[in-house]
Amino acid sequence: MPGKVNPVIAESFLQVCAQVYGNCSTVELSAQTGNFELNVMLPVVAHNILESVEIMAKSAVIFLKNVLLV
Repeated sequence: MPGKVNPVIAESFLQVCAQVYGNCSTVELSAQTGNFELNVMLPVVAHNILESVEIMAKSAVIFLKNVLLV
């Protein structure tokens, strides 16, 4: 059927959003545990922020190609 959109793409985008939300919670908790200017959780913060940016960018491209530009 022409013009039909596979709902799996939209559902996978929601899964990515849930992962990013979880990463945000991890960043928030990690930032709160820092003592003075030495934060031993900085690698956790950096990893989760970079992962969130990467998976959102990739999923946005997939969503654009398979849902919005069909």
